[in-house]
Amino acid sequence: MAPRAPKLLLTGALLLLLALGGAAAQPKGCGLNAKKKGGKCVCNKDTALVPKTRDCCPAHSVVLGTGKNRKCTCKRGYVFSAAAKKCRTAAASSNIPEVYALTTRFESMAEAADACRNVTAGTVLATVEQMKGALSAGADWCTWGYTADLSPEGLPVLAYPGGNCSATKGVEAGVQTTTTPEGAAWGVCYGVKPFQGTPSVRPFNEEMWTQWVCLFGAIPDPPAGNSWPSTCRYTPIGGTCTANCAGNGAGQFFTACTGGTWSPVVGNCEITFCAGNPPQPANGNFSCAASSAIGANCTAACNENAVGTPTSVCQADGTWGPVKGNCVRGCNAQELPEAPGNSTWPLAQCNNVASGGTCKAECGFGFVGGPTITCGTDGAWVASSLKGTCRLSTAPCTDAPPALKNGVFNCGASTPHGSNCNGTCNPSFFGDPVGTPLIECRAGEWSGVVGECVEGCVSGELPAAPPNSRWETTCKDVRTGTVCSAKCDNGYTGVPFTVCTGPDKFADVSGECVKLPPGCTGNPPKPANGDFECGPFTQANLECVASCKPGFSGSPKATCGADSKWGAVTGTCVSSTTACTGSPPNPENGAFSCGASTPVAGECSAACAAGFVFDSTDDLSYNATGPWSRCGSDGKWGQLVGKCVKAVSTCPGSPGKVGNGTFACGASTAVGANCTATCNAGFFGKPAALCEAGGIWGEVVGGCTAGCLSSKLPPPPANGTWIGSCSTGVTSVGGVCNVDCEPGFVGTPVSSCEAGGVWSALEGTCAPAP
Repeated sequence: MAPRAPKLLLTGALLLLLALGGAAAQPKGCGLNAKKKGGKCVCNKDTALVPKTRDCCPAHSVVLGTGKNRKCTCKRGYVFSAAAKKCRTAAASSNIPEVYALTTRFESMAEAADACRNVTAGTVLATVEQMKGALSAGADWCTWGYTADLSPEGLPVLAYPGGNCSATKGVEAGVQTTTTPEGAAWGVCYGVKPFQGTPSVRPFNEEMWTQWVCLFGAIPDPPAGNSWPSTCRYTPIGGTCTANCAGNGAGQFFTACTGGTWSPVVGNCEITFCAGNPPQPANGNFSCAASSAIGANCTAACNENAVGTPTSVCQADGTWGPVKGNCVRGCNAQELPEAPGNSTWPLAQCNNVASGGTCKAECGFGFVGGPTITCGTDGAWVASSLKGTCRLSTAPCTDAPPALKNGVFNCGASTPHGSNCNGTCNPSFFGDPVGTPLIECRAGEWSGVVGECVEGCVSGELPAAPPNSRWETTCKDVRTGTVCSAKCDNGYTGVPFTVCTGPDKFADVSGECVKLPPGCTGNPPKPANGDFECGPFTQANLECVASCKPGFSGSPKATCGADSKWGAVTGTCVSSTTACTGSPPNPENGAFSCGASTPVAGECSAACAAGFVFDSTDDLSYNATGPWSRCGSDGKWGQLVGKCVKAVSTCPGSPGKVGNGTFACGASTAVGANCTATCNAGFFGKPAALCEAGGIWGEVVGGCTAGCLSSKLPPPPANGTWIGSCSTGVTSVGGVCNVDCEPGFVGTPVSSCEAGGVWSALEGTCAPAP
């Protein structure tokens, strides 16, 4: 039987459009095939509303395209039935019979015929002529199969070029009649072939599932940058091939298999976004959204110590435009050199300074100026660009002093630089701490207030103490709420007290001192390895028992006599253990050899290995010869003391740097010797470091402090002498030395220690008192 010519079928999509009216204009606000009724979009009985697009489409369909190109299209595996106005499966609606082969073997022709009927209703065994027709139509499979017009003894062999029959079966291509050597055969059916993927059914050939398909090799080109899925290789007549847009495109596109040919492609892939990131800039990093809209900007974040705002724009073709701007490496505040004397770098303002920018140091209180440094093109601070200093200012304070809570500052019209102005507290208030409140004049500016005026009891006029007691303190200049306690006389007990209720008032006395019965106060003498805790008072004729330290046991005790004195201590605390066994853990580069047993409190020293010596700079309690440990009262070895260090006799070079000074120790310094630094001009001190065992320099002790020598002070004025430490020693830069005028003379002569260790000219005199 010759193969049936393909019927001219419309695609499911086109039939669906014809049946439902295509993309005709709809009521405003409603989509495909929808009508506006009562303010809502409604569909007829054959369709259902798609909420997202407000289109009316039948079951098993989707909406493809946008705008006027929007269409209802049957899903893959379905075709549109114009008669039923529904999307039905491709196998049930194509209704085009053909020859197809099964992959299951059967023992009889009857079994093969039943199998064909079970695959698709109405399917029967094929005839030899129908098999020849399939061959002519392009079928390409190799099988022994039962046919409808042969007896069980005669089986046709269907052999086609490319089906590998000639190699595997030893027969020539074509339809031939033979007898199966295996005693069983496959079935060859004629009917409507089931949908692609049905088990036990062979494809028509390598490119086609069914005879009634569109060739995959003839499918039209998809939109640029896209491709058709491999599942479209076996698209039946009436079916569609649908694909999602790839890359940055949005939507879907499809073509329909109509009468054995493909329809024009419907839909396009409009680019709506840019994916990923633009090229990364130097010293920065783009971290854009997974999909950035056309026209959107993306700004890179610069790395640490870099500044700038590199940006790129998402272009209409879905690619990122050129990067504009860059990240320029700046200078890190943490890498600033040491600030000049009396100044500090403002780290927050000096971090990530761009190339060519500057950082200005802040001068300390009482100093003016401002050192600056420049950031180089390589992102490093230029040391040679450091310029300027902070110099001491001696201008007096002429502005009104700050307000003082609960008091007042009376500083006069002008207060010399370096002088203090003390505040006066209101009645019933006092300065806390003692000697305050005060402010200091520095470089024409007042410092912050030191101390405060607090309310309390100022006079200290306590009520009378209870009988047999006395007040422990004067309770003068104490805050409100302070408790003042009285102490009972010997032989009495109690805790009398009063409270400062302020201002200058005390509460009534509470408590009294009552006479004690005969007894002892405090504790008896401590026993060895033990301690008494008898409390403040023990009645006569009662015992107090001591407790022993850990690792000791016993019950030392003492009795309070009738004379209120403690008797002799009886009993002792003895060790609970007698010895430590073996040796402690060996120190590094050394070994213990303590014997089988060491008594409690006994020591054992380790021997250092060859080439190592004992470093005894750690705390030593006995004359050890190496790292040692002591046997504790609990029978356990104590902490290791000392260590074994490499046997060297000198420390090389110098200990390192010291601020405002220099070490000059020579090529080497003997172990145990100190090396002392020399301070720069205007700085004083004796920084030193010890060459320790192992040839290692110890920590530098001391430093070089900027200051002025007392021996360089200008002569005091007539009738005055320099006060306290100003007459001997060193005064730090910014410090002030005052003159004490002799009786009958008044004044506040001062001299300030300025940068470089130079005293300022004497200001003021000691004038006769008025």
